[in-house]
Amino acid sequence: MPSRRTAHSGFTLIELMIAVAIIGILLAIAIPSYRNYVQSAARSTVKADLSEIVSLMERRFTEQGFYGITRGVSSAANCPSLTTLPFFNASPKDSNTKHYTVAFQGSCADDTYTIRATPIAGGLMSSDGYFEANSQGQRRWVNGSVTKSW
Repeated sequence: MPSRRTAHSGFTLIELMIAVAIIGILLAIAIPSYRNYVQSAARSTVKADLSEIVSLMERRFTEQGFYGITRGVSSAANCPSLTTLPFFNASPKDSNTKHYTVAFQGSCADDTYTIRATPIAGGLMSSDGYFEANSQGQRRWVNGSVTKSW
């Protein structure tokens, strides 16, 4: 009686190595793409957050005639607190993972202010540069020696 070969189920080592190589190639493509997507989303969110603050500051100016807390005072202490006004102090404002710290840059005078969103050190956006918006309607992104309007 001839011997019967039984069918083995499972993978050979070569098949397993091919599967691992394919997974590695897919991850090498997917991870940088995902990181770029998250960074792009964080940039869009911080720009929207700064635009909202600018809108609230303009409303403040319309209601009281100046940007600061006290008319005639131009100092860092005269800037409205982002935590007491209907603002926020980090971006994105509706997430547990903050990518930027949002604060007034310099001082708030009767007719001027500058708001800067600085990347949080050690975070995903730490090498991304900062975003600024001011009372003259200027909005810029500064990354090293590169400055762009947004």
